[in-house]
Parts: sequence; C-alpha cells; structure tokens
Amino acid sequence: VDRYAVHPQGYVFGITAQPSKIHRIQLPVDSSGNLQPVSDASAPMATLLSGEGSREGLIGGPAGIAIALDGRIIVAEGNNYRLQAFDVNGNPVPYFNGGTSSTAPLQNQQGDVILDLAIEGKGYIYVLYATGDGSSADQYWLAIYQPDGTYLTQTQNFAAGCISVDLLRAVFALNYEMIVDQNNRIQPTVSKWLPTPPTSPSSNQ
Repeated sequence: VDRYAVHPQGYVFGITAQPSKIHRIQLPVDSSGNLQPVSDASAPMATLLSGEGSREGLIGGPAGIAIALDGRIIVAEGNNYRLQAFDVNGNPVPYFNGGTSSTAPLQNQQGDVILDLAIEGKGYIYVLYATGDGSSADQYWLAIYQPDGTYLTQTQNFAAGCISVDLLRAVFALNYEMIVDQNNRIQPTVSKWLPTPPTSPSSNQ
C-alpha cells in the first residue's frame, strides 16, 4: 500500500500505484462501536474495490487518497490526470462539477508526476506534483482545486514527498531535506506552510 486514509465510519482505505488498486479494511469494533484489538490471526482481510482502467469507477496510477468531511473518498490518479470520488463501497459518486460528475480533470501535462493529495475543512483539494526529473526544488508544485474540482491556483518550489492539511488550511509537508540530531542520527524534516488567499481565481502563482 502506497498511501492510506482512515474513514470516520470505521474503515481504512489504501491505494497501490502498481497495480492500480483501491483496498478497504473494516476495522473491528466492540458492541459499543469502539475499536477492538484482535490477534493477527483474526485480523480482517482487505476488500478490493477498484482496478486499473480509465472509465468511471476504475483508476490509473493512484498517487493520493483523502477523505472529505462528508465521507467521500477522493483519489488522485497519476496516469489519468484526474480526481475521482467514491463512496465507502467503492462506487463512483457524482461529487464534482456541481454534483454531476464523479471525476474532475487535473491541470497536469504528460510527464508530470502526481505525488500526494489532501483535503481541507471546506473541501478545497490540494495536489502535490513534480515536473521533469524532480531533481530541483523549482520542479515541485502545490496546486489547489475548489471543492467542485475546478482549478484555483498553485505555488512553485514546494519540494516535498507528501502532504497533509488541517481544517485551517495549514499544510504540513514531509520534506526531502534531512537533519542530524544531537546523537548524530539522520532525521527527516517536516515543514508547516500557511497559504495566503489568492488575489483572484485566475491567478496561477
């Protein structure tokens, strides 16, 4: 599993890029609905919900997964360059374009690499991607889409491997840069980014 997300209804959803798959595990709970620890032998098996393809309901090169506040599962597809919305049973649901489509196109070109996906409290969608070979910071971008899937804005030099965004739109990024602690151990770095509101929806920087 390359990425996973925890659903408030007691599921864990995971994606694998190669092959293109969505998996779901229903977490064990007790009679009160609280999470219940079980032995490895009794652990639930994952259910396969989607496979590779370009038609609605199938995915191509999933690179990011996130849960919207209304419970929809959003997947960013690195091969199909689109977002797709699913319900907890893996069915595509109309979520974008005013609730008429389960998919929304990403503003990416052939060769761009989708790295991760996150959703904030009002439904704005953050997509981390890289251009070229990813060897320099200026090849990394963070694009923001409106809740209906339309492109809003993006910022350059966002060199990170994965992202998470909180309800107040603060973005936390796992960086490629490493530091050495006082015990001479190499540690990863995490940054916090507070975006400024765009001046207009047509702005691309």
